[in-house]
Amino acid sequence: MDALEQLGFQVLITNDKNIPYQQNLSKRQVAVIVLATSNLRDVLAFAPAIARGIASVEIGKSFLLTRSGDLTPYPIAQGKA
Repeated sequence: MDALEQLGFQVLITNDKNIPYQQNLSKRQVAVIVLATSNLRDVLAFAPAIARGIASVEIGKSFLLTRSGDLTPYPIAQGKA
């Protein structure tokens, strides 16, 4: 996360559903979009939804991009900063 912030990234896209539990994103200058799938065909099909998500997320929060293409808040647990 430190490297992302230092390089100026504002959004991390991942299929690692644990990141929101491992990071206290409220203290970060990065938002996280967690993909509901790691299947490449599904991810490619979700490209427009991912692009919309990048444009609409709030820094310091995490979101889940569901299989239906919806972007929903994803729980943030108090974790490591």
